[in-house]
Amino acid sequence: MSTRLGRRTSFAIHAGIVLLSVAVGSSAWASEWTAEQRAALGVLEAACEALKQGKMEKLTPLHHERFVGWDLARPLPLARAAFMEEEASLLKSVKSLESSVTPIMVEIVGDTAALQVTYRNSVVMADGRRDVSTGRWSTTLVRKGGSWVFLTSAFAADR
Repeated sequence: MSTRLGRRTSFAIHAGIVLLSVAVGSSAWASEWTAEQRAALGVLEAACEALKQGKMEKLTPLHHERFVGWDLARPLPLARAAFMEEEASLLKSVKSLESSVTPIMVEIVGDTAALQVTYRNSVVMADGRRDVSTGRWSTTLVRKGGSWVFLTSAFAADR
C-alpha cells in the first residue's frame, strides 16, 4: 500500500507503534538479554506505556533534547519538537492498532545503546482506513541522569 496514508503514518506510527509493540516482542526474548540490555529495552516499554495511555507528556522526556528521528522515506530527519508534534497529531487519528516487533540486536558500549528491531504494524485510522506495514527500526539510546533516553531513531518500511 503506497498511499499517502502509508507515507504519512509511517513516521509517527513507526515511531509510536513500534514502541507500543516492544512490550510484547521483547518478553519472548527477555531470557536472552543481559540485565543491562533489558534496562535499555525498558525505555521502549516505558514509551509503550506512555503511548498506550495517550500521554505525550510522558513520552517526550524519554527523548533526549537533541533527539533526531528519521523516516527514511523522507528527505530529512526531524528534530525532537517537530517529531513529537507530528507524532501527537497522527496518533490522535488512530482508532486501533496491532503490532509485533522482533528485537534483533541490543549492543551497549558505555553509556550508549544501539537497538535494532523488525516490525509489523496494522493500523485502523479513525475514519476506517487501514494500513499494514513491515520494516526495520534502528535507534540509539544514551544514558542521561542514570536513565536511558532516545537520541536517534531511523525507520525503513519494507514496502
